[in-house]
Amino acid sequence: MSVFVDGGRVPRPAWWATLVAALVVALLGAGIAYGTHAYATEHEGRLLPGVTVAGVDLGGMTAEEAVAALEATTAEQLDRTVTLHGDGQVWRTTPRELGSTTDAQSVVTDAMEASRAPGLAAMARMRFFGDSFSLEREVTVMHSVAGAQAFVDEAAAEIHVPARDAELHVIGESFEIAPEANGQVLDTDAAVTELMAALEDGGDRVDLAVHPVEAERAASDFRQVLLLRQSAHTLELYENGQPIGSWQVAVGESGHSTPTGIYQITLKRHMPTWVNPSPRGWGSGMPARIGPGVNNPLGVRALNWNAPAIRFHGTANVRSIGTNASKGCVRLTNADVVELYDLVDVGATIVSIG
Repeated sequence: MSVFVDGGRVPRPAWWATLVAALVVALLGAGIAYGTHAYATEHEGRLLPGVTVAGVDLGGMTAEEAVAALEATTAEQLDRTVTLHGDGQVWRTTPRELGSTTDAQSVVTDAMEASRAPGLAAMARMRFFGDSFSLEREVTVMHSVAGAQAFVDEAAAEIHVPARDAELHVIGESFEIAPEANGQVLDTDAAVTELMAALEDGGDRVDLAVHPVEAERAASDFRQVLLLRQSAHTLELYENGQPIGSWQVAVGESGHSTPTGIYQITLKRHMPTWVNPSPRGWGSGMPARIGPGVNNPLGVRALNWNAPAIRFHGTANVRSIGTNASKGCVRLTNADVVELYDLVDVGATIVSIG
């Protein structure tokens, strides 16, 4: 069969030619579809070509292979030695030992999700035209503050030396003073900050700040010690460990004993006024108060203890000296208490031995 066009005859294609063409197109489409499907199947569970993380080409790798490849690139950073120096000592560790990790797993997981996203058209272009899947990511190294703190605390425990205050110890009827000793402590906050900076910046050495700690009480705080031996009725004054004065005294009578232990002079009173401490008891019948004077029950001087109503004081009753005669206070003759008053400072230590 023919058709005429502008006077010419154009032969019409035979039906079989049309069929062949259709078959070719169909086969070509089927081949592309098959190839695309095969390509997708081949990369199922694997990262597509073109996936790069931290400069590492991960195309074609499984998730496990990709994580291992990335961890290999960060191993040197995680396993490098970091040293802490302080007090003549050195502590060694690594970022990994301190709990440093990477986000390699989550990065690979995200890349796997992205690798499943391209459609068939994109897959076909990659299979037949060499297109690549473009995805670039970085791996972050994350450092543990808790790990750094724990490591610094271990070093601090080895560096720390507590300060020891000077102490007065009663030994028999005497005493001795154990001198103070200064200590040292690590500034842990500064150390953790410096260690974290070294981890993040790639440093390998941290110099620790060790500070001295002074004792709160020194042996010089016991410069003056008054040693009261009640059984011997003697009072001795020591200055810087050396005896500089000794006096006979009277102490508390039965039922009103002078307290024993360690006390301090809290107040020095010149020409004191006596106030009746027990107007309804042993002081009944006595005046409510007696003004300063030689016959004042406190004498001409008084030195208060940090114990209720207890003091060293003078007395005109010199016959009581060397006996247990007071209501708890320690009596000296007026002449002796003036001497004591002039020698002793507020804050002096009292050691009272029964």
